[in-house]
Amino acid sequence: MGASEPVVASAPPPPPSYDVAQNDATEWKSSGMITNDEALDALREHCKKLCCWGEGPIDKMKIKTLEPSTAYKVS
Repeated sequence: MGASEPVVASAPPPPPSYDVAQNDATEWKSSGMITNDEALDALREHCKKLCCWGEGPIDKMKIKTLEPSTAYKVS
C-alpha cells in the first residue's frame, strides 16, 4: 500500500457457521426430587466409602432445603 492510497476500514470476518448443540439441557425432563431420607441415605452410603468419615453426625442432621440442579458428574 502506497502513501497516496486511502486507508479503507474493513469489517471483521463473519463468525464461522456452527451446528446447534445436540446435548443441551432444553429437552431434559425432571426426574423428580429425592426425599430428605433418600438424601441422608445417599450421604450415609458415601461416608461408608471413605475410611475416615463416621456416620454418627448423619443421625443428628436436619435437612433445611433440597434444591434441584442440572449439574451432573462425568466419570
